[in-house]
Amino acid sequence: MNDAHRIRLQAAWDVDAGGTTWTRSFGRPTGVGPGDRIWLVIERPADCAATLNGLPLPPVSAGASVWRADVTTSLRDRNELRLVLGSARLARDGRARVPLPDAVGRVAIEVDAES
Repeated sequence: MNDAHRIRLQAAWDVDAGGTTWTRSFGRPTGVGPGDRIWLVIERPADCAATLNGLPLPPVSAGASVWRADVTTSLRDRNELRLVLGSARLARDGRARVPLPDAVGRVAIEVDAES
């Protein structure tokens, strides 16, 4: 993944009142070629269930340094990523769109260009 282009998804998350469901909308990366792979990456993830556009992604477990899922075929022009936390509850401060707390992990999209 040395040549991967990274798009961070740390800002502009919506969170439910209980602090357990975090939702982020984003567009399809531009300039993606037919042979490119697109990965959803969470660094230092918390235990959570992840869905992309309503489709479940592989289990996310705390303790891993990095979790990755190939989402190349799942992406649309507009996308919704949802993280539902297991046991963790994170306080909501009342703002509409907030940064994702480090306790959940650092989320990004990586575009791995065809070699």
